[in-house]
Amino acid sequence: MLNVILGLMAAAAVPAASAAPAAQIAPVATASAAQSAQATPSPEDKIRCKHYTETGSLAKVRKECHTEREWRLMADQGRRDASRMLNSGVNSAQQPQ
Repeated sequence: MLNVILGLMAAAAVPAASAAPAAQIAPVATASAAQSAQATPSPEDKIRCKHYTETGSLAKVRKECHTEREWRLMADQGRRDASRMLNSGVNSAQQPQ
């Protein structure tokens, strides 16, 4: 019973004590909102996730997340690697033996 009374007294004291700091917190919140509006990330920094179904499984899904910039760089690297393999195969097939 004593715990209940002490709990009620503590709960009643909290709103009166927290009223003064709330006025001080509000300007800080608006300042951080202004900073976040100025520092909005570019579309290149937006994170995008792709889901891949594991081979041989109907339920297991792998999730891979990267920024748009990273996805573009990986696609470019894949294209360069494929082009290099195709060009090296063409050149070796055309060489006289």
